[in-house]
Amino acid sequence: MCIRDRMSTEAPIVLVYWPVRARGEHLKLLLEYLGLPYTTKYYQNGAWEAWMADKAKLNCDYPNVPHIIDGDKVISETDAIAHYLCLKARRPELLGRTPDQKVFVRTLRAVIVDLLEAIMTYHRSGKANVQELSVSVVLPRLERISRQLGNDLWLAGDITYVDFLFGELLQMIGAYAYPALQKCPNLMAYSYNFESLPQVAAYRASPRNDLRRFFPPNPAEKDAMKKFMTSEETVQRVAKGVFEAVDTDGSGYIEFKELEALMREIGAQVGIPAPSRVEVFDVLRILDTNRDGKLSLSEFSVLIREIIKKSVG
Repeated sequence: MCIRDRMSTEAPIVLVYWPVRARGEHLKLLLEYLGLPYTTKYYQNGAWEAWMADKAKLNCDYPNVPHIIDGDKVISETDAIAHYLCLKARRPELLGRTPDQKVFVRTLRAVIVDLLEAIMTYHRSGKANVQELSVSVVLPRLERISRQLGNDLWLAGDITYVDFLFGELLQMIGAYAYPALQKCPNLMAYSYNFESLPQVAAYRASPRNDLRRFFPPNPAEKDAMKKFMTSEETVQRVAKGVFEAVDTDGSGYIEFKELEALMREIGAQVGIPAPSRVEVFDVLRILDTNRDGKLSLSEFSVLIREIIKKSVG
């Protein structure tokens, strides 16, 4: 029995990926265009252990992210996912209308993925030279695609699934290597036409468009963020904001009941059991350096400082 014959329509498709656009966002755009109901599941950055635990349980020969879950089926690898979605939506023409066009579409995809991987490799290196990225990495490849497109509306003449991959890639290039895009006016027009598709425009303006970062932070960005987050100015600003929110009676101190409510809320958010009164008292005892049974802003700041340090590694 072929995959198309077994396709499930009982529940929304689940698209699983990291909380970045990178290799997954074009699949969301394709889902939107096809009108297929879907939800998303993101492994938050750093949740490698959670992914590895789930990976071992997946009913999939080649588990990877992104992948989709459709009923009892798990489909991995972006090209296979795109094919599956087009067939599920009964839109096989998006894979190419003729044998020659199908071959050309696959060729285009390889060229586009090569450019995507080159940009991702440059980003992971920690470099941040827009001109170097534009001239050395992006422009030579982009000019080839520009010449091939000419005055056509879509890459293969008719719209196909690779237009969703390329449309999203142009957003990435616009963010990281805009000088290269400027040298290809027909690709800027292409991007405008793609973003004007009703389904794409509606998605961009919706809450479902919930990702802004294209990539996870590279080492240089992580170091800069760590320095910013652990600076005393940041710690004090965060501590003051949290302190004022937790100090519900406006006394200028955080008392036992307020600390208990805070710890219960944090536990609920991260999925751990609510703390016992003994555990809350222990935290209060450790932080309450002047032993007056309540926490001042300076005492509370110690807790916030430790939380921030742990969160940024």
